[in-house]
Amino acid sequence: MKTIKLYDEMPYSTDFKATVIEVNKNQIILDQTLFFPEEGGQECDLGTINDIPVKDVQIKDDVIIHYVKKHHLQVGDTIEGHIDWKRRYSFMQNHTGEHLLSGIVHSMYGYDNVSFHLNSEEGQVEYDGDIKDIDLIEEKVNQAIYENKEVHCFYPDDLESISYRSKKEIEGKVRIVEIKDYDICACCAPHVKRTGELGVFKIIKVIHTTRGTRFIFLFGERAYHRFKDDFDHLESLYHLFSSNNQTLVKQVNKMYEEKTALEVKYAQLEKEHMLSLCDHAYLFVEDCLPVNQREVTNHLVHVYGTGGVFVGNDEKGYRYVIGSANNALDILTQLKSLRSKGGGSKEMIQGFTPASKTELLKALS
Repeated sequence: MKTIKLYDEMPYSTDFKATVIEVNKNQIILDQTLFFPEEGGQECDLGTINDIPVKDVQIKDDVIIHYVKKHHLQVGDTIEGHIDWKRRYSFMQNHTGEHLLSGIVHSMYGYDNVSFHLNSEEGQVEYDGDIKDIDLIEEKVNQAIYENKEVHCFYPDDLESISYRSKKEIEGKVRIVEIKDYDICACCAPHVKRTGELGVFKIIKVIHTTRGTRFIFLFGERAYHRFKDDFDHLESLYHLFSSNNQTLVKQVNKMYEEKTALEVKYAQLEKEHMLSLCDHAYLFVEDCLPVNQREVTNHLVHVYGTGGVFVGNDEKGYRYVIGSANNALDILTQLKSLRSKGGGSKEMIQGFTPASKTELLKALS
């Protein structure tokens, strides 16, 4: 028996009644449900059945399975279900938005949507081609939102007469989602009634892949909260730098350049100080930059034939870099006898040792 999908006709409803037709431990099957299962790249609805939290919803052969924890439900029981509306509406906004985005990308480039995933944080969609006009795409999608186009979801009587997008072959009845002038696509998920409900759209990351281009995006309330967080952070930075939106980037770039110059100067001074301490093949210091550890090791090898730098102390142990003009792997064998870990080549080894300075110098002498 197929589950009646109440969400097809009533995507804005949050409460429903149904009859339990099968119970298998923590799996509950109802004759009808408002719970959208994990399907089409989208995570499932959450909510309750008789105040029992629904943890997961899956679909198999048109039968929708509700996963709960502790329960006393039995076949024949009449239940009251409740959908987490905040989660449902967020998914409706972002899934409808993906249709709008993909329809516009397809009209601009002819590219197909080859991957889609929508979770509670963000949406991801990948297209089979290289996309660079990100600002233009965002502008077009937001313009379509402002136009407040109708979103029409239906099961057509004559599917063959309709040209529509689909990510995969579909068996059985095909549900079509149409946004006039922008997109027509096969889809099983709940959607909003009009594009104006999408609010606002933002691509927050672009990833160029071997297959094409992947967008990470936000619509509606998710986009609003991202904008608000970013605005609050910027306001804090404006205050911190006594700046505004015209001068902040310039000031940060200047600070970055100064920081980079100081780091270079510090590295050089640290290296000079370490070299001044090199009166033995092995140098022990509390801390230093990794690049200086290697460069000073190379200096010690040049002077002594074998040498290395140990960074740390007897209490916490030492990370080491040791080089040799002969075979550093022989030294690694000695260090491992002191419970040390590491690896490398004949020229240079590195790793960590818990041994004390006294134990190390004795083993290396």
